[in-house]
Amino acid sequence: WGWNSGRTRNFADLMAEKGYFCAVPKILEPCLEGGTDGDGLPPDFDLATRGAEMGPWIKPITWDGTVKPRMQALLQFMKAQKITTLGMMGFCYGAYPCCKTVADKSMWKDIGLDITTIVAPHPSIQISWAVYEEDKAWLSGVDRPVLLIPAGNDGDDYRPGGEIFELLKAADPSGKTKTMATEFANVKHGWSVRGDVSDSTVKAKVGEFLSAMQGWFAEHMPP
Repeated sequence: WGWNSGRTRNFADLMAEKGYFCAVPKILEPCLEGGTDGDGLPPDFDLATRGAEMGPWIKPITWDGTVKPRMQALLQFMKAQKITTLGMMGFCYGAYPCCKTVADKSMWKDIGLDITTIVAPHPSIQISWAVYEEDKAWLSGVDRPVLLIPAGNDGDDYRPGGEIFELLKAADPSGKTKTMATEFANVKHGWSVRGDVSDSTVKAKVGEFLSAMQGWFAEHMPP
């Protein structure tokens, strides 16, 4: 629900312990009802009962008008820290700005940065056309390996044969883009950052996610 919700910062801290410099940006502003620590949705927002409010709230937060300038500020910040190589991770909606940033090469190549990979747990890249009415052709610019980690109730677009997975796979010249299509079939969208870890299944799957995520970054962007 924002930069300080659920386990988002915990995961950044765990990666920092592995030797990475991690930054967690505020993206979704103006937030709804104060959001979570000034970003995104309020902590008690219930998708089951208030899901219809999502589209009208998020639609004005466009890539060109709001999100791209914030991502550019993030990239400039990383450059100022003497960072030259980046990996990105975006949960749910966050997969969308990660992929849009990789596709817009001028944002990072022109300032001397390289983005090597994206990790996308329970991704919602489909917001691009479902809400913002963008042409899917921009996905052809996401020419870096992407690890998709769909939950059991995420759309088949993120599984082998699904449109989003196949578009991303075709865009990646390395051939390493991958979807963990079955590994997290018994947990629901949002489980990695917001799932109840008092549930033994969710707790185990959070652990599996951490191992997969850390292994992926170690392969594609060693610290």
